[in-house]
Amino acid sequence: MKLVKLDEANVAVNAIEDPITKELVRYSLGLLVGKFVRWDADVDPVDLPEAPFDAAFYVRCMTQFLARHERIAGMLAGEIVDEFGGNNV
Repeated sequence: MKLVKLDEANVAVNAIEDPITKELVRYSLGLLVGKFVRWDADVDPVDLPEAPFDAAFYVRCMTQFLARHERIAGMLAGEIVDEFGGNNV
């Protein structure tokens, strides 16, 4: 139940050029950190990962996902997207 590479994750967030993507990733990283430092009173320690959680990897993944603004706008409008990023038809 340990969060690792947080400094590297913060460097990666600060390097994101697009301001919208940067803010979305920064916010999601803050929520993640809150789970580990118990800012979130609803977190049961059993819900935390058993192995170290790589925050830098998380930021890289979230940056790729959250940079797809049009796709996210579609999902927020009710468009169904499959788990591999394509449209479900």
